[in-house]
Amino acid sequence: MLGIKGREFIRFSALAIREKALGPDHPDVAKSLNNLAEVYREQGRNADAEALYQRALAIREKALGPDHPDVAKSLNNLAEVYREQGRNADAEPVNRRGVPAPIGASIVLIVPALEGSKFAA
Repeated sequence: MLGIKGREFIRFSALAIREKALGPDHPDVAKSLNNLAEVYREQGRNADAEALYQRALAIREKALGPDHPDVAKSLNNLAEVYREQGRNADAEPVNRRGVPAPIGASIVLIVPALEGSKFAA
């Protein structure tokens, strides 16, 4: 099994290959950026992970549009790394962007309806 340094090397190599083959703004490059950022988070390198998540987000928003599920994943990952750094004020608006309005609105409507029911905790 690969250790953390082995996973970092593989993820970094995959990123370099994809950037060379597909160009720096391809959605698959964003996926590789995300994968390398995850390794950096495991290493406690949150500032490095943040930079990669931001780049992945920018690529995905441009290539896929703001409502694509992969953009929501990037927003969630960026918010998580902010939280891990104790930057909750930065995480909050990023996290809200990752929740589509119909889902957010549904949660607001469903929770009060469940209060007092057999499904309430």
